[in-house]
Amino acid sequence: MKRKEERGFTTVDLSIAMIVVTIFVAIMGSVFYNVYLSSTEAKRTATALNYGVDIFEAIGDESLMFSSLTPYEVLTRLSGNLKIEEIKKIENDNEKIATGRIGEKGAYNIKLTMTEPVTVDEVKPIKQFKLTITYDVAAKKEPETVELERIRTITNKLKTDEEGL
Repeated sequence: MKRKEERGFTTVDLSIAMIVVTIFVAIMGSVFYNVYLSSTEAKRTATALNYGVDIFEAIGDESLMFSSLTPYEVLTRLSGNLKIEEIKKIENDNEKIATGRIGEKGAYNIKLTMTEPVTVDEVKPIKQFKLTITYDVAAKKEPETVELERIRTITNKLKTDEEGL
């Protein structure tokens, strides 16, 4: 009795292999996509924080007079360096607000709010700023938001120039 050698793959073997490869590719594609989203979100958040630091450094700049320090003034001053566009000024009863767009193609919306200075001994030595930066991240329906706050006070150097505010 002669035996015929069995060589090659059967249709069942090929089907199982294709299913395994398809599942592997789907899982790896999902993993790579999630890594891409996470790294994109991290980059966008880091960029937003860098813009926030630049804006707060301008608020703390000693050359900017405390009495004229407003959100609109800060954003206008930075508009050349940071390419801030569409700067708008809004004033409420106890707040001053400036809004604008920053970044490549205006990808980040910024809102800088300043509450009216606190009065101490008939001098207003404290201004509180709140910066809100919103931006979109791919595949997320809701925009991400970064909020930062800073207080600016009159320094001894400036107080002599601005007494009686």
